[in-house]
Amino acid sequence: MIVFMLLVGLVLLIACANVANLILARANGRRKEIATRTALGATRWRMMRQLLTESILLALSGGILGLVFARWAAMALMAIRIPTDLPLRLFDLRMDWRIFGFSFLAATLTGVVAGLVPAIQASRTDLAETLKAGGRSGASEGHHRFRNGLVVAQVAVSLLLLACAGFFIRSLQNSAHVDMGFRVDHTLMLNVDLGLQAYTEERGQQFYKQLRERVKTLPGVRDAAISSYIPMGYDASLVNLFPEGQVVNEKSNTETAFYDLVDSQYFRTAGVPVIQGREFTEADTGTSPKVAIVNETFAKKIWPGQDPVGKTFRTDKTGQLIQVVGLTHTGKYMFLYESPQLYVYFPMAQRYASGATLFVHSVNDPGQLVSAVREQISQLDGSLPVFGIITMDDHVRFGKPLLPARLGAMLVGAFGLLGLCSRVSWRVRRGFLLRQPAHPRNWHSHGSRRSTL
Repeated sequence: MIVFMLLVGLVLLIACANVANLILARANGRRKEIATRTALGATRWRMMRQLLTESILLALSGGILGLVFARWAAMALMAIRIPTDLPLRLFDLRMDWRIFGFSFLAATLTGVVAGLVPAIQASRTDLAETLKAGGRSGASEGHHRFRNGLVVAQVAVSLLLLACAGFFIRSLQNSAHVDMGFRVDHTLMLNVDLGLQAYTEERGQQFYKQLRERVKTLPGVRDAAISSYIPMGYDASLVNLFPEGQVVNEKSNTETAFYDLVDSQYFRTAGVPVIQGREFTEADTGTSPKVAIVNETFAKKIWPGQDPVGKTFRTDKTGQLIQVVGLTHTGKYMFLYESPQLYVYFPMAQRYASGATLFVHSVNDPGQLVSAVREQISQLDGSLPVFGIITMDDHVRFGKPLLPARLGAMLVGAFGLLGLCSRVSWRVRRGFLLRQPAHPRNWHSHGSRRSTL
């Protein structure tokens, strides 16, 4: 957000330079009018005040139009929904007094900044030379230098914004190829919640087991598994850690870790390799000793320099000991750019959860399996809702994992194009302004002209 606010500030600087250049061009065309007013008794401060008033009114008018366009843009952004069936809104861009106050101050300061230098330049008009010329006089060398400097600044900032957009796009492309610690391709995900049908734990465990076995027999399916959460999804849970042998009192900080509940097929299906120890098996049931699989960050933090396999810990001070039976690489769990997180997997057979995600590893396009998998779920329970159907590739590219980089590329690219369009439109408007008469004229039928004050 800080980066985006700085980029917005750069766009505002482009707008200020644009308006200042237009006011300078208009003031140059009004040099005889200003000289005449001065000769008739108008003071330098009076002329500066008039030009500043015009620029401030122009800026406030632009600010009002900007608020109108901002309202439309906010409504469009607020209409974006994250790829989930939950009614969550990605942006909350409702306008309040802070927005209006900032817009008013920004427009006023823009009018002052953009009109101050042109007003000073115009108020320094050489009366004798301007009135003697009989029309518009050319601008001074310093006048041209200042306007050229504004043009250079506009182009430089616009190119800077476009370069930033290129960096964001390159970052987006690179991020799509980052090793996230799980399989991205050929994976389909579907969500169900047995709690909606009031399943008991025993019945729910049996349902998930039957569903997994049924889906594995479908043509084009390599493997299937059940998990409570998806990597870098919109839901996550934390668990407290109390390692055996480590004294934990009220003054010591309790370590926490994110966790997931998975079945015995999850690690092969989701592409999360167990690099040490073993995976969960069908023998890890609710009546067997409690087990867990942790990642490397968990092992280094809790048991630095030691082999984590065989170590035990609790999730509460008086709970049952849980033995570590396997170790995985540290992947991405919450965000793509996160620091290494402590993560632990528990067998779903020992920690039941009614809501779960079915992972299907396919041979070809996983989207082609949606109908077949839904049919299997319907055969087991025809009234059970199925939601959140998405491939892992779509989840990564269009969902939460790459959302910051994608939004950055879109917004910064729009800022850069806006800056360049502002520069092009300035050339058109400047030419139009310079062709306008500096003051009202009456035209005679013979082609001669007479100025009126």
